[in-house]
Amino acid sequence: MFGAIYRRWFGTSPQGGGGTAGVRPEEGLDNLYAEFCRTFCHRPGVNFMDFLKAEGVTLMIDWLQPATPCALPKGFIRLAVDATRKGYKVWEGQEPIIMNYEGNWDQGGLPGRESLDAVSVLAQILGKSIKLYYREKPEGELMVMEFKP
Repeated sequence: MFGAIYRRWFGTSPQGGGGTAGVRPEEGLDNLYAEFCRTFCHRPGVNFMDFLKAEGVTLMIDWLQPATPCALPKGFIRLAVDATRKGYKVWEGQEPIIMNYEGNWDQGGLPGRESLDAVSVLAQILGKSIKLYYREKPEGELMVMEFKP
């Protein structure tokens, strides 16, 4: 769900690794997380995880851990690694990041407060709007919540 729209999020033309393979469905999250920590930059030459550590953004670091029960950080990690492998840069392009969330029907279809707070902080750090699409119930109308930088 995330990989199909990464061009909108990370600019329209890859630089360098445009022909490389992206993330495969069978790749384990632990390995992708390690690669994410090593390779994902949110600004030219600025490693995202190094930035979070230097700034003391410990809640975001914790939220991105593979053991986090919410699907949103896992999806973001897969997306970021896929885009990085393909040479896309998060700082290129003006389009918002689009994320989809399904579940938590007893909570109106939204992720928990921790994830909503983390997505809000993520929009600030990335300097990009993030649109979170969800449904209040499985067959419900598609809703959107936007987080602006």
